[in-house]
Amino acid sequence: MMKLHPDLNTDPQTMQLYNKGIAGQWQPATVIDWNAPSGLDGIEARALGRLITPVYLGEQVAMSGVATVLPQYLQEGEAPEELYLSTMGLDEARHFEALNRLYRTMKVDPIPMHRFPEMFQFHHRLLEVQDKSEWLYGILICDILAKQFYGWIAKSLDGHPAGDLAAHILVDEGRHQAFSVHTLGKAIEKKGDELTPRMLAMRDDLLDMMKKMYVRMKDDVETLGIDPDAFFGTIEDDLERKNKRIGIVKAA
Repeated sequence: MMKLHPDLNTDPQTMQLYNKGIAGQWQPATVIDWNAPSGLDGIEARALGRLITPVYLGEQVAMSGVATVLPQYLQEGEAPEELYLSTMGLDEARHFEALNRLYRTMKVDPIPMHRFPEMFQFHHRLLEVQDKSEWLYGILICDILAKQFYGWIAKSLDGHPAGDLAAHILVDEGRHQAFSVHTLGKAIEKKGDELTPRMLAMRDDLLDMMKKMYVRMKDDVETLGIDPDAFFGTIEDDLERKNKRIGIVKAA
């Protein structure tokens, strides 16, 4: 039940992340030098624009998802989670706005959705989820993908608008992952038998779709020199570590 005057000290870790979220707000218009050269030729810029497309759509899907699940936390009286998710919604909106500006700065376009059915299927899998914990687990997987991809951009394009933007987004993504792991760990303690099979199904579905997306973008991956085996290996290793911390899979 919604609480008029909730105790915000019931979850100090979430409140700490909430306070970090407030302190970590930044404005794309002022912290990024949008006039700096991109460091990419035309072919590379178009390839980067296509590879960013799933992450770009993911920021929009995350905004929608926060709006969908936040009322569930409200109705269950989980006030610290409500507060944190509110900062997360602003983060996702900022990422979307910044990536929109990056596309215009580079003068390239994302892949149209009708030409990229795997991307639509991937994000539809998230949008169809109704349970807040299952949705949060799907977002965690997306954030792990984003962390790996933004990390590559930040390292490869350091000093350029895309690299600087990726470095700022990475800080937000790290905070979101910490919230997801903490909150999901509490959910598994309460309803592990019910949630674990659904989360593992979500994991398998999203990883399979993710790999199919990158097969479709094989030429762009090769243009930018990304090793897909190493890329997905890192994602799967990171997710496995987090699954153990959450309690979805048992540590050896």
